[in-house]
Amino acid sequence: MKIKNILTNLHNKILNLSTFKLILLMFFLLHIAQMIVSPLYKIFPITPTYPKIMAERYNMDSINKLIEVIFRTGVMSPILETLLTQTLVIRIVWGFTRIFFEEKGFWANFIPIIISALIFGMGHMSAYNSYVKVLNTFLAGLIFAYTYVAAYFSNKKASLCVICVHGLWNMYTIALNYFILYVA
Repeated sequence: MKIKNILTNLHNKILNLSTFKLILLMFFLLHIAQMIVSPLYKIFPITPTYPKIMAERYNMDSINKLIEVIFRTGVMSPILETLLTQTLVIRIVWGFTRIFFEEKGFWANFIPIIISALIFGMGHMSAYNSYVKVLNTFLAGLIFAYTYVAAYFSNKKASLCVICVHGLWNMYTIALNYFILYVA
């Protein structure tokens, strides 16, 4: 019971954060999730399902290709994935869970978060065929879905908050990949 009280207090503090602080907190949580999963990549390395297509997709050897990767991965992917896997899925599942559970109760929000994260994680399976990548994107999906729910219940623009967190994370990974591949 004590853990539930701690989590409830933490959740209430998160609901009171400004939009900017919420986005930064969730970005930080993505780093923690990445650090938890990173050792598994050494044991189970990722092998792209379509190596040539993946190499072409993330080719950043010219400014035009870099801008294309930034636009596609840093802008369009977060918008589309947020609208499909967080906004749409959570709203649909809320419709069903609110029939069976208290409107703002734990299960009415927990189930949509889990389903959204599972869909988000499995949606990244086809490109890499890696369960570690699915675990990694599932954890990111949990963070994105929780961001949506927390922003929604604190009267913030929920989809926009998730798009910002997701876009910031993707831009960060693009910058890291660019540095590793072309600068270092």
